[in-house]
Amino acid sequence: EVAEPDGTPELRAAIAAAAGLPAQALESTSLDTSAVTRVPSAEGLPAEEVQRTALLNRLDIHAALARYAASEAKLKLEISKQYPDLVLSPGYSYDQGDNRWSLGLSLILALLNKNEGPIAEARAQREVDAAHFYALQARVIAEQEQALRRCLATLQELSGAERLHAEYNARYRQSELQFNAGYSDHLELVGSKLEALKSSQAVLDARIKLQRALGTLEDVMQCPLDDMSLPAPANQKEMHK
Repeated sequence: EVAEPDGTPELRAAIAAAAGLPAQALESTSLDTSAVTRVPSAEGLPAEEVQRTALLNRLDIHAALARYAASEAKLKLEISKQYPDLVLSPGYSYDQGDNRWSLGLSLILALLNKNEGPIAEARAQREVDAAHFYALQARVIAEQEQALRRCLATLQELSGAERLHAEYNARYRQSELQFNAGYSDHLELVGSKLEALKSSQAVLDARIKLQRALGTLEDVMQCPLDDMSLPAPANQKEMHK
């Protein structure tokens, strides 16, 4: 049977190079590669959870929300100077149903009929920050959807490579038995072994491609896949006042 290559020599060399050490320095070191060879299932990458993790964890999302909150706070301050008893809706909330952030663009502003002065200026700034946030959120959602699709596609590619490897290994074992029994020649045995070796390399290539795709997905979410299940916001209906 032809085993799948584990790429450990290449991994040792890469780690040594990153650490500024000669490759020989890690030859006798035991490496735990389980973290980079572990393969998740498609069910372990639910689309809703991936999107939720990205939107709740990304620093640029939080920064844009903070800018929006600041502009809304300024608007509320200007409104309170003229309408001290007026109560506005919360600044933003995470909508579990839509699985995305929603900004509290209060409709009561339309009733104020104030198009000039500090209120209009503060309102215009809030609308700019709101537009910036919604554009950013749409881009993040598109990025994580693309990264997730790539992961699911490479998972299928790996599954197919492993299936072919198992088939070619079975053919090689059969050819070996036939050769030992005198029913086939050495050329046939070598040919079946070469096919098994090629399929073994294809498995390794697919695993490397998958790890790269998973790394891209983690970068988009700004969160390790192992930590993908983040706690829900304390109050989904009223995140900021």
